[in-house]
Amino acid sequence: MFGQGKRDLVLVTDRYAGYNKVKALHQYCYVHLLRDIKKEKETFPEEPEVQCFCPKLSALLKKAIGMFGSGESLESYRKRALKIKEQIMKICRHPAQHPAVQSLQNIFREKEDRLFQWTQSPDIPCENNYAERALRPLVITRKISYGSQSVRGMKTREILTTVLHTAAARGLEPAAFLEAFLNNPENASLLFS
Repeated sequence: MFGQGKRDLVLVTDRYAGYNKVKALHQYCYVHLLRDIKKEKETFPEEPEVQCFCPKLSALLKKAIGMFGSGESLESYRKRALKIKEQIMKICRHPAQHPAVQSLQNIFREKEDRLFQWTQSPDIPCENNYAERALRPLVITRKISYGSQSVRGMKTREILTTVLHTAAARGLEPAAFLEAFLNNPENASLLFS
């Protein structure tokens, strides 16, 4: 989640429908889209339309990903971001014959409001690899420790990890927060302040 207040929160996700219930602006992850594009390109190596479209869209998405955190002025950033958005939408509105190209184009045509939140600020990424990288140590630990073989163990690890990562993201010392919470469960409100 990115943003200062409840009204401008942006949730960066894959296209999993479960996130639709979250009351926030949505930004679909371009890295997930790049994987879809790569898959279509590899699936149809002999189709000229697919082989032409996929690299063009990939290049534009990579350009957008590279804009995150740019140090330029907001006005300059938005101008460049809008130009990339226009280029993306231009190739996605161009009539296509191949179903793979049409499918990729439809994502942008039908969900435009969930694909360009990043154009508003250099502080809004258009990919969620940060979240996926944050989960990687947990996944590795789970695989090598055999410590959460049961459903209960898995859920316990999941909840504790979520709480501790949220505490850290809120600027709280995770161990101190956990101790304060165990001493007084009302301290859980610190996670939401």
